[in-house]
Amino acid sequence: MARRRIRLLFRATGPFEELHGDVAIAAVVAGSFQCCSANGRALLCPGSFVLGDAGRRLECGHDDGTGDRCIAFHFTPAFFEEIAGAVTGLHRFRFPAVMIPPAKDWHHRSWKR
Repeated sequence: MARRRIRLLFRATGPFEELHGDVAIAAVVAGSFQCCSANGRALLCPGSFVLGDAGRRLECGHDDGTGDRCIAFHFTPAFFEEIAGAVTGLHRFRFPAVMIPPAKDWHHRSWKR
């Protein structure tokens, strides 16, 4: 059985490095921070997604000192390869970037509900 884990993260304000054995996808729900990996650098804000490949380092930090909140989804590499194979036809998938930016009107839609 594939392992999936979901957790709500409340991050500290200083720079930190993460290294996961699982594939990690985290939705940023509050705050902003910078993130750097082998896939590039990005400034993340609410509505964006952090993309972490299994076994690759991810360094994050905050300039504003207020921290952030993320909801993180972790998938075993085997389970994620199964998903990637079904969607892309590739079984050895790596994220091409460190993040997915928010939709242009994400902020406005989230407040109208």
